[in-house]
Amino acid sequence: MKKINLYLSLIVLLASSCLDLDLEPISTLTNSIFWKQSSDFQKACNELYFGLSYFPNDSYSEVMSGSSLNTVSNSQYVPTENDGVWNDSYAYIRLANSIIEEYEKCDIKDEAAAYMGEALFFRAYNYFNLYKKFGPVPIVKSVLDVDSPELMAGRNSQIEVEDFILDDLNKAMNYLPVNVDDINKGRITQSIAMAFKSRVALYIGTWAKYHGHRSDYVDVLHEATEAASFVISSTNPKYQLFTEKGNESYRYLFIEEGDDSSESILDNRFYFNIRTHGNTYGYAWGTSGFPTKKLADTYLCIDGLPIEKSPLFKGYETTVSEYENRDPRMLMTFIVPGSAILTSEVSEPFVPSYSFSDRPETKSGYRFHKYIGEKYYSKVGLCEYDCRVIRFGEVLLNYIEAKFEADGKVTDDDLNLTINALRKRAGMPTELSNQFVSSNGLDMLTEIRRERTVELANEGFRFDDLRRWKTAEVEMSQSLRGVKIKGTEWEEKIDISKLVLDDEGFVLLEPASEREFKSPQHYLFPLPLQQVAMNPNLLPNNPGWE
Repeated sequence: MKKINLYLSLIVLLASSCLDLDLEPISTLTNSIFWKQSSDFQKACNELYFGLSYFPNDSYSEVMSGSSLNTVSNSQYVPTENDGVWNDSYAYIRLANSIIEEYEKCDIKDEAAAYMGEALFFRAYNYFNLYKKFGPVPIVKSVLDVDSPELMAGRNSQIEVEDFILDDLNKAMNYLPVNVDDINKGRITQSIAMAFKSRVALYIGTWAKYHGHRSDYVDVLHEATEAASFVISSTNPKYQLFTEKGNESYRYLFIEEGDDSSESILDNRFYFNIRTHGNTYGYAWGTSGFPTKKLADTYLCIDGLPIEKSPLFKGYETTVSEYENRDPRMLMTFIVPGSAILTSEVSEPFVPSYSFSDRPETKSGYRFHKYIGEKYYSKVGLCEYDCRVIRFGEVLLNYIEAKFEADGKVTDDDLNLTINALRKRAGMPTELSNQFVSSNGLDMLTEIRRERTVELANEGFRFDDLRRWKTAEVEMSQSLRGVKIKGTEWEEKIDISKLVLDDEGFVLLEPASEREFKSPQHYLFPLPLQQVAMNPNLLPNNPGWE
């Protein structure tokens, strides 16, 4: 039965913890009643899966906005007393440390080895979440008590944290299985660890290249390509792009049809009437956010050229002209005005209104189609499609970017393996090649980054990408804009009296004068105030937040 097995065991664990109200937390159970069977390690590891990302989006970046302006996107946020990433990550790290410690002492190492691997993976996963947000953080390798001196330790260096994460992923490979049977589908394997390592090493390597905090970035980037190659060349399991819905496969990958597909490497898994969500409704109503002009303009025309170079670009005169002759992924990521869609709460297709205020609500004139499921449910919040935490398409992009950043070049074979495979899946007729780049006055790195932006649109990568490329102070400080209204068909379709337009007639969501990404301040977040108050040894704070 579809993706049921892992979550049945998770539900059993949760039900047990709800019924047995007098039980201590797993991390404090004594050896006499726990850690004696491999199933004990499995139950402890099950809890770690709840820390997987939950439908991340690009709201922190400049390619997406929402009903209210995002204070991270416009850099107007201030230090907070507490932080969910800090608290949750260290809670999961504590559980992972407990599993690792108990495994080292147990007498069933062969039977429990896979769970040791899972614990190492999830410790790396949660440290990576901390690292991306805060940079240097304290490395905790053991389960601490209230009087442990490590509670008052300072932060490890950024390089120490980076190497620790990579080392945990490498160690995990010694314990994780190559593959799992159907009953354990969804659990961590070697390929999952290497897919995640390709993400981590790409982030670390490019951050080092552009921020200059370590000189061995080429070696780290080679680790990223090697990890990605491990996944790409793997035959057990064999990952490949989801193509079962033809040229519409890209859109359907992110809803029910894409669950348990050959592209899904690691998912946060959901199941009807067991664990569900309302992600569709956020986008169907527009409350989850909407694209900006920056994202819309990023998509190439079908001749492979950007809109400022392509004779095929139709401009903005009508409500649909900018969608014509464009990369098909634009038409699967955006709702094209005037086109009919299905959502999880209607049984027949409907055409969203041109109005900015009617559902799906938009303040930019653009609307997301990505993540809007089509399976009908009787109530809100019953969607069952999985969140793609790591997918094969990302691994392909990790490979090609890391290779170019390390070597300064890529071959056409590399491009065919990665970017052109992604384009082919979507029905994009033009391939990227070295000759195409040179003959059209393009820049290969720009095109690789463009491909990442459109393929991974609204999957939560954009803000982190801009920071590691060290382009955030330029990109994030620009005005947030929407569709062109003045002199276009939009003027005939809607009441524009309440819209703010810029000098060129585009919807102005937020002017550049109110958006200032400061370097180095906004490249890392400030430490939570409560943590600093409890442990002054965490100081000094990150640059710009001292």
